[in-house]
Amino acid sequence: LIGGSATITVSPVTASAYKITAASATPTAGASDALTITLVDQYGNTVTSFSGDKTLTFSGLGNAPGGNVPTLTSKTGSAVNRGTSELITFTSGVSSAGGSLVAYKAEGPVTLNVTDSGSLSSTSTGGSGVSLTVSGATANHLAFSTSPAGAVHKTAFTTQPIVKTRDTYGNNSIGGIGATVTVNLTLSTGTGPLAGTTSSNIGTSGGNGTATFSGLQVNKAENGDVLTAAATSFTSGTSAAFNITAATVTISSGITANNKTYNATTAATISSNSVVLSGVLSGDTANVALSTNGYTATFASAAKANGVTVTVSGLTLTGTAAGNYTLTAPAGLAANITAATVTISSGITANNKTYNAT
Repeated sequence: LIGGSATITVSPVTASAYKITAASATPTAGASDALTITLVDQYGNTVTSFSGDKTLTFSGLGNAPGGNVPTLTSKTGSAVNRGTSELITFTSGVSSAGGSLVAYKAEGPVTLNVTDSGSLSSTSTGGSGVSLTVSGATANHLAFSTSPAGAVHKTAFTTQPIVKTRDTYGNNSIGGIGATVTVNLTLSTGTGPLAGTTSSNIGTSGGNGTATFSGLQVNKAENGDVLTAAATSFTSGTSAAFNITAATVTISSGITANNKTYNATTAATISSNSVVLSGVLSGDTANVALSTNGYTATFASAAKANGVTVTVSGLTLTGTAAGNYTLTAPAGLAANITAATVTISSGITANNKTYNAT
């Protein structure tokens, strides 16, 4: 063309992929987010020549901790679970009916992709999925992300509990929690008592959705204890059941093994005098004592010898706090077995003899 101008219209080539965009790249769990799905060629141009329905399947978003599956509406407006095929209507290459997303899991960035019943997808040449960062919905309940463990009578848990604010879908969330929200822990199963600092600010000026604790302990050996976390305007949460094991007590002094005369048995005896127990915790010392009733002591050998090892079983603890402790049998006991005295009671006589000057 010389000395003039012309209008050139460039048409897209064959449909190659899909592009997805979202009204919000940062949706809230449980809220609707309108998607725009565009049929494109390999260069990303909209295939305006296509109008009609496409059978699409979406992928990429996870299920909420509570099990809620993300949904996308079909052309009829019905919510269809992610991973299930559905019909979406296109007009001039752009979705016009269907494609409203409701995500339930707080996650991201995560890419939502789509494939059709043929060979096209948002990962094909020219296409793209949409990157989303989903935030939790309004927090409405408390949950233990970490339950107590390593519990021993009157000793701080080795694993202290951690409590989170969560939304209705089970996501950790600080939505709407306020600056100060006091979480109080109580022993809801078990007699305890629960000791230590039992409250923590989980609000935005405190743990910001996380309540941590230190120094918590239960002052009784028992099984199946459960903690409950409670705060105003929140549904309470309960911990997993845990056991409080008995503390270990050893005998540090006051027990000795008695020497005996050989009697062809390994039976032994012990003596106790001013017994000192090690491991009894503060507040329990007047309520835990050693009982030697019904014990059994045994020499390692019945033969005469010095320093023969003696083992003892059947020693117990007594007192109102005894049930909170386990006694370790004493070690290092030894005693002597001396020779038995033998006399000749009969069978020996002296013989007569004739004088021989000796």
